[in-house]
Amino acid sequence: MQFSRTVSITSTIYLILMFALASGSIHALTEGSRSQDQLLLIPERGTQSITEAVLGTMLLFFGLAGVSFIHRSTKPQTAKTQKMLFIAGFVIMAIALLSGYLLLQFKMQ
Repeated sequence: MQFSRTVSITSTIYLILMFALASGSIHALTEGSRSQDQLLLIPERGTQSITEAVLGTMLLFFGLAGVSFIHRSTKPQTAKTQKMLFIAGFVIMAIALLSGYLLLQFKMQ
């Protein structure tokens, strides 16, 4: 049991670090402090705030939750449960994708 718990904790830390790096947290830490505005979202392509990096990380986790629901729908369950998990997974992934595009559209203004 101890090995399983260690693997679970390690994989969770790995996912958090990978999603944080993928969302641009290093860029936000180095370049975000150069902006003189105290805005949560900076409408410039070249500058990223730490809030945008946190939002990006959260969107990646929402997408992962959607994929997890779709994966869980392939396991043997009742047909109604499988259908609901499958639909919920795609809806969550679509919301995460749409939110990411809206954040990008705000940045491009």
